[in-house]
Amino acid sequence: MASVAFEEGSSIVYSKAYAIRDKCQEQIAIWHAFADKHIDCHDESLGEMLWEPYYGHRLMRERAKMYKATNGFSDKGRAASDLGMIWGANANVVTSASWSLIYILSDENLTARLREEITPAFPDGIVNSVDMTKLNSCPLLQSVISEVLRLNIAVIINRVCTALIALEYLLT
Repeated sequence: MASVAFEEGSSIVYSKAYAIRDKCQEQIAIWHAFADKHIDCHDESLGEMLWEPYYGHRLMRERAKMYKATNGFSDKGRAASDLGMIWGANANVVTSASWSLIYILSDENLTARLREEITPAFPDGIVNSVDMTKLNSCPLLQSVISEVLRLNIAVIINRVCTALIALEYLLT
């Protein structure tokens, strides 16, 4: 009973934050409806396509497919879940982008090699015309990103013990 009162009180005390969260959820629901209208996330021809213009990354398309297959999962629940995932995913974006730039720009040879490698992904020479398929297939760029994530980014990984382990030395 006290927790319910606290939750109701929280929305009053932090009404601006709750309103912003609710607005974000509404916008994500609008995006979901737009994407659902333009593309079928169950379409087998999309296969392993990493990026398309409606859901964006394949991860979001796969999440849509998963939620649609889950009975009782509302559009509002789907939007709330995706908001949480997007919020969490962005936690490392600034850090990883910063470290990537630091590593790239501190090595003239690496900078030149990366520029040469990614140039074909920008056919008009501007960012708005990026070919994501070409950009995602740049091995040097992928290795820089992988190394930045390996060396500089904190992630949460759930682990499950599949066998009993005796730690007798802790008991003596």
